Amino acid sequence: MPRPRLSDEERARRLRERQRRRRAAHATDALAATRVNNTERRRSARILANEARLAEARALAIAEHRLLRSRPTLRRSLGLARDLTYRPHLHSLGDMNQTCSSCVALHFCDEKRTPSHTSYNMCCNLGKVSLQPFRNFPTLLRHLLADNDRMSQNFRGSVRNYNSGLAMASMIAHVDTPIGGGPYCYRIHGQVYHRVGALRPPTGTAPQYAQIMIMDTEQAAAELAGRSVNRGCNTSLFADLHRLLLRVNPYAQSFIMMDEVLRAEEQSAIAHGLSPKPVHMVFGQQAGDDLRRYNPATANEVAVIYVGNEDDIPGERRLVIRDRGGSLRTVSHLYKQCDPLTYPLLFPTGEDGWHPRMEKHSSTDRGRTRVTQKNFYLTICSFLARAPLIHFFMLGSCSNSTLLTAG
Repeated sequence: MPRPRLSDEERARRLRERQRRRRAAHATDALAATRVNNTERRRSARILANEARLAEARALAIAEHRLLRSRPTLRRSLGLARDLTYRPHLHSLGDMNQTCSSCVALHFCDEKRTPSHTSYNMCCNLGKVSLQPFRNFPTLLRHLLADNDRMSQNFRGSVRNYNSGLAMASMIAHVDTPIGGGPYCYRIHGQVYHRVGALRPPTGTAPQYAQIMIMDTEQAAAELAGRSVNRGCNTSLFADLHRLLLRVNPYAQSFIMMDEVLRAEEQSAIAHGLSPKPVHMVFGQQAGDDLRRYNPATANEVAVIYVGNEDDIPGERRLVIRDRGGSLRTVSHLYKQCDPLTYPLLFPTGEDGWHPRMEKHSSTDRGRTRVTQKNFYLTICSFLARAPLIHFFMLGSCSNSTLLTAG
């Protein structure tokens, strides 16, 4: 059966309907595509925003953490492993009013071995070590340590600078000062060396160590005070200390004596048209050495001066000072001259430092008969009732390097 024929009007209506549906489908597809694009853009924007917030929060956290770490807290400064809320039980040694019957050093009450003991092991090894440190301590140094005038305060505040400037031997070490806000700590790494130079410095070189001793006092004081490391030191005080050492220190006097012998040899050589002979000074000459084999020789209580070649010096040559030369010679810590040469303000009158042949005072000890380094420096550092100011200021300021370099 044939289809009924559509009228033109019906055909036009159907065409319009198909076009409308087609346009509607296109609009739906476009809307869907727009929604997809908008969703991707929003997602990307959210991701970027989240990353920015996280980066900002991370930066703030890092900055806060660095700030907290940079602040010196009590626990970090003192190196405490425990929490600060932990409080240990109080431990008291009593008053520091117990005097050792052997060396007069002060001790705490609970340091007694038994209630009946009046001598102590931490100072003089129960009376077996008999030393008299600071026995003839100069009046000038006593005043500088005890008085409260400006000069004394300057000396106590820069005592290590004054000692280093007037030292006749050097202490060479790598000093590693810890950073932070903790208590003072003197720390060194590696080997420690003590060295001494020739009597006269090389041409064009600033004088150092014992070369300062042979200078005119005013020139020496100006030289030392003019160094940048000594900018806080007083020139007139350097001069007073220089004059003091020349007057009471046998080692300073030895260098002066060597300089006089060298000048005399130079003048004699010029007068006779000859080259001057080398001059050497020997510290620690053995008593058994035959000094008559080598003439002429000039000597005092700590040194012997020879004119001639070093190889011709008789006996054991422990520490030899040349008249010239840029090289430094090592001073062994086993030499008794090491401490007084390195720390002249601790040993101003040239008292012997520790050496392996130092004998104990008591002969009843069946064990060790020699004084150990520990015994020696414990005695030196004991809080002496007769010289507390000397101990407190001098050993408190200078002994960090003294004790760390003692063996």
